[in-house]
Amino acid sequence: MTTTTSLPTLLPGLLELVRVLGLFFGVLGVLVLTLRLLYVLFRTVTSSLNRGLNGMEHSHAQRTDGKVLAQAWKAGEEDMRTAWLQWQLRLDPTPTRARTLSPSALGSSALDVLPRPDWTVDRLRRHGREVWEARHLAVTPRRRQEVDARLDWVAAMVYELSDAPFDATRGQTTEQYLYHQDREVREAYLKGGSAAAEKIMGTITAARDRARQDAATDLSAEFLAQQRNTAFQAMRETYRPTRTRDAHAAWEAEAGGEA
Repeated sequence: MTTTTSLPTLLPGLLELVRVLGLFFGVLGVLVLTLRLLYVLFRTVTSSLNRGLNGMEHSHAQRTDGKVLAQAWKAGEEDMRTAWLQWQLRLDPTPTRARTLSPSALGSSALDVLPRPDWTVDRLRRHGREVWEARHLAVTPRRRQEVDARLDWVAAMVYELSDAPFDATRGQTTEQYLYHQDREVREAYLKGGSAAAEKIMGTITAARDRARQDAATDLSAEFLAQQRNTAFQAMRETYRPTRTRDAHAAWEAEAGGEA
């Protein structure tokens, strides 16, 4: 005999089951949502940290690249200027006399001697070598500037008097930058050499202007000296007849007094 349970009797149990299932799925949904939020938060924090680290690395790389470019530029500038001075002044890259010089020798034997317009190429080069060999004694920035200016000036004067052309490839010898794997570094090295070449040409132009000014000054001084000599000679010639006449008058006066 089959027992049949009526629907009203089963309804409370079904409602309880639905409530339990609803509570279970609700808790499960909240748990899934919480895990999802935690995952999104974790990804956001991780991405921010990665971007920060990448930015720091990129900034550091930029600073490193900028430093390398500056070093390449400076090396190109120094190489070109040093090659120019060595060629014009016939410098010894490893001088020996500098070891025996005293700190006062830089002022007394080199910078205090001013190059003259009538100096020969050999005399100018000898003076330039004296300054070059004592340059390590210039310990202050102001003194070092004076030494560098004197070397550049003498080299420009030698260039004007000598016939030996300068080959600019002599100033492009540092392979570390000349054949660097980074094109920007190579360009920075060459641009530094070009900047040094422009400064050298500016010094040559200034030396030419100074030479013209010195020539004009010498001509003016010679002309003024001739005028002064003429005036002195005129005064001498004017005084001689007066002196003779005055002496004769004094003699006559003395002779008349004796009579």
